Amino acid sequence: MGVLRLFKKHSILENNIVQTAASAGESLAAGVIFTVPALILMGYWETFDYWEITKLAALGGMLGVLFTIPLRRALIIEAKLQFPEGVATAEVLRSGEITDEDRADPVRMATKREDVWIIAKAGLVGGLVKVMEQGFQAWHAALEGATRVGSSIFGFGSNLSPALVSVGYIVGRNISSLIFMGGLISWFVGIPLYTYFNPISDGDALTDAYSIWNSQIRYLGVGAMVV
Repeated sequence: MGVLRLFKKHSILENNIVQTAASAGESLAAGVIFTVPALILMGYWETFDYWEITKLAALGGMLGVLFTIPLRRALIIEAKLQFPEGVATAEVLRSGEITDEDRADPVRMATKREDVWIIAKAGLVGGLVKVMEQGFQAWHAALEGATRVGSSIFGFGSNLSPALVSVGYIVGRNISSLIFMGGLISWFVGIPLYTYFNPISDGDALTDAYSIWNSQIRYLGVGAMVV
């Protein structure tokens, strides 16, 4: 994207193609990394064959594109769902795009500069928080705990991540409140009820709570999305 700006004629469309190609490449690499080693562990493959992996990645990429075409209309155009990563990427591209109309209008140029400055400040603040949190261990990212009340387990957890705060800002108060309510129902209703009828007497309460959430309770959220 930086190289494209050196040319006389460049537009946001070219930058969008570049970031889309980079994003698709990362997705393909992640798909290979997370799935292909399982074939070795399960004994189906003995070695990693370069051409076989290449064909699998190419086929997976084409299937992804084919499935995205109908899903785009259903999820983005009709349902108008907010995808935080896509929204953030689009805003970054827009803020860096300067057209002839922008150059001719001082107000629009000032707005563009302000947008870039806001993105830069947000990136610096987020980076500083992560460095202090993980690099210097100034505080713990997660605030969590669990306790037993009779045979029931009550737990709560929160992650103080700049990325999650940004996601909440993008999706808005309505969706954020629904996610928060889903967490409350899972941890203060679902897990206590499950452990009341299926007591777990030994082990750490927080570890047991996460295990139950992972194997049983999170499917409540899947069901809610399907409905």
